[in-house]
Amino acid sequence: MSEVARERIWAEWIDRPQHWMDTYHKGGHQVFLERFWLDHVSRWQDLLPGQIVSWKSHVRQALYDDESGDGSIPDGARVVIFHGKPRPWDIGW
Repeated sequence: MSEVARERIWAEWIDRPQHWMDTYHKGGHQVFLERFWLDHVSRWQDLLPGQIVSWKSHVRQALYDDESGDGSIPDGARVVIFHGKPRPWDIGW
C-alpha cells in the first residue's frame, strides 16, 4: 500500500474516529479498511478462478442456498480454504 493511500485512510479515520467505531463496531477494522482497498486490490480467487475454493461453499454437502458442494473437491481446485468452523482436523483432513 502506498504512502498516499495510508495517509488517506488515516485522515479519514482521525477526522471522525467515533463515527467509524460506531459504524463498524461489529465488523471491526477490516470492514473500515475494505472501503479503501477493494477497488485497488485483486483477490486471489479472482486472479485464479476455480483454483481457490471454500470448504463451506464449494466442497461440503450443500446445506444452504449459497453453497454448491457435493462432498468432493471441485476439479481444478488447488487450494481449499477453511474459515471458521469446522477446522480441517475436525473433519479428518
